[in-house]
Amino acid sequence: MDQAHPRYWRFALPLVAIGPLWQVSNLAQQAAVLALSGSVRELAAFALARAMVNPFANVLGMVPEMSNVLGRDRSGLLAVRRLVLGIGFALTLCVVAMTLSPAGAALVRGAFSAEAGLVDIVLHYFLWLSLIIPVAGLGQLAAGTLVRAQRTGLVTGIRLGEMCCVLAILVGGGLWGLPVRVVLIASALIPNVLGCCVATVFAHAYLPHDDDPNTVRTTVPTALRFFAPMAATTTMFTLSRPILFAVLSRTTGGGTAAETMIAALSLAFGCGFIFQSVINNVQRHVMATFAAADPAGCLRFSLQLTIATTSVALICLTGPPARWLLSSVMHAEGQVLELATQATAILALAPITIAWRNWYHGLGIAHRKTGAMIIGSLGRNGCVAIGAVSLGALGWLDHRSAAALMVAAFGCEALGTIIASHRWRSAMLGPQAA
Repeated sequence: MDQAHPRYWRFALPLVAIGPLWQVSNLAQQAAVLALSGSVRELAAFALARAMVNPFANVLGMVPEMSNVLGRDRSGLLAVRRLVLGIGFALTLCVVAMTLSPAGAALVRGAFSAEAGLVDIVLHYFLWLSLIIPVAGLGQLAAGTLVRAQRTGLVTGIRLGEMCCVLAILVGGGLWGLPVRVVLIASALIPNVLGCCVATVFAHAYLPHDDDPNTVRTTVPTALRFFAPMAATTTMFTLSRPILFAVLSRTTGGGTAAETMIAALSLAFGCGFIFQSVINNVQRHVMATFAAADPAGCLRFSLQLTIATTSVALICLTGPPARWLLSSVMHAEGQVLELATQATAILALAPITIAWRNWYHGLGIAHRKTGAMIIGSLGRNGCVAIGAVSLGALGWLDHRSAAALMVAAFGCEALGTIIASHRWRSAMLGPQAA
């Protein structure tokens, strides 16, 4: 359906900005650490806390896609809402219990070879960041409703407002001389609460009021069976960095060397994720909305999107542009700047393997066949764990090989998903299954 391409691009172009806007907020927070405190330890602690809370928060990372597919009638939307609230509050309670018990300190100390001072800072951030989880889940639910109504420009506008709120808090906190930890926590919590409220108000106009007589009634158990593989996928994705950081810490012997490499890789992953998130947000929403009816058109669109995103990433994340971004915007300097610049250039290739993975994820979501995503995720984390340990044993694990390993891990995830989903794709899609 060639005539569908302009429609896909009109739908998708506003979504292009969502990932970069979200990542700009993260980069601004990391830059604020260096600007307000000048402490590599504080940056490493914030990066480790984010890496620890992300496996919990990202359980709800694909709520928009679930809302898009299952929330098309009243029973489906109610089931999805109950599921999101239940999971969100349960996850926050788990994090709070872990942080307030000796197990939390033991986990940070054992996994990252962290000394007592660093452990306390990590746990402080970990506790406060966990409060975002249920709020963000409800915001994602409302965003999925707006995407289903093809109001993608409104979704992007809300995300832009959240980013402006983050920047205002960071700048205001710096001008008023507030402690860096207060500023960072406020910049994480307040924009999420405001964004959730605004998205929920706008989404109310597009809520379904009746059940679709042509579909089976969606219940909470039905929604859970659909969503569990997606939740496992996003959770296992966020485990990739902690696995890599843990092996790096042990390989380098901990201490200042480990903190420097973790801080550099955190900045590099943050810059690279600007372009990776474009692929994730745009491709998966297009697939969830249109792939069931027009897989061939979605494939052509995905190829165009991948070529465009990778080309821009190669321009922006290599050479002088990358160094300017890391030094002038992120306030990185010295060895952290050198290591981050070299790693960022490698991460510019990640959109290729991510788009390959997302194609098969999108087909599964659109056709409500999500089980294969778990196998792919196990393949990705297995690649990271086995690859990092092997490279460490050979003495080859550094910032460059770590970045390359993360790019290759998405390819392993795609292969795992392809193998696990081959049967249903062949039966349902025939020649289009490939």
